[in-house]
Amino acid sequence: MTKRIVIAMDGSDNAATALRWGVEEAEVREATAEAVLVWSYLDQHHVDPSAPFDPQYGAEKATATLASWVGSVLGADHGVALRAVCDLPARGV
Repeated sequence: MTKRIVIAMDGSDNAATALRWGVEEAEVREATAEAVLVWSYLDQHHVDPSAPFDPQYGAEKATATLASWVGSVLGADHGVALRAVCDLPARGV
């Protein structure tokens, strides 16, 4: 079984700190680091936080937002797996 460190992302400074810690921990433990964004139709996350509600919002846009957040913290060549999940946070991670 492959070991992985799962890091929940929400675009906050605390999530960025958790991401950096999770990536370091994954290296120490020879595990895969995976950043997860949990979203729903009414709980949308956008690269631009002032973006209006988007009735066409879906996994592609959520993944793009997650990729933007991870890239802004770690740079473009981060090697972190990305997963966007449409669910409630307690069940999504």
